[in-house]
Amino acid sequence: MSAIWNYDWTGKSLLITQRRVKIDEQLSEVLDDRLGLRHILTRAHDTNTGERLMLTIQYELNPDEFDFENPEEIKEMAKLHWLHGVDTVDIVGSLGHGPKYHAHTRQTQGCGMPYRGGRIYFIIMGDVPGEDVDELLDELSVTQLASIRKQLAFILE
Repeated sequence: MSAIWNYDWTGKSLLITQRRVKIDEQLSEVLDDRLGLRHILTRAHDTNTGERLMLTIQYELNPDEFDFENPEEIKEMAKLHWLHGVDTVDIVGSLGHGPKYHAHTRQTQGCGMPYRGGRIYFIIMGDVPGEDVDELLDELSVTQLASIRKQLAFILE
């Protein structure tokens, strides 16, 4: 497995669907070895408008690193997986249960990317509302914390 798989997107500036987007923070990175992809979730902003965004990135890794019988079939499955993700973000966002869908696109990885010539998929969403829990925690009373615990326990059951 190649060390280039550990690619940090923080600070990268990208042109996506005619928007200049700068990635502020990489929140997660997950390897999907069934599809030969890395899934990334980031917080970002539009450098022209300042709008806060969330961005999912899925990028192909070199198929030679995997034991795929039919790499082209895997590429098609990866594309369909991404398109289902686009639909999910759109539906969940329109219901008000997640970030609002803005746009999606597919590009080709260029020089300096993990797999030059491989596909890279983007979904651009609005930022999720809310505050940083760590900052709020100190301001909550014991009663408020107990109420939150009770509500979370009910939801998780």
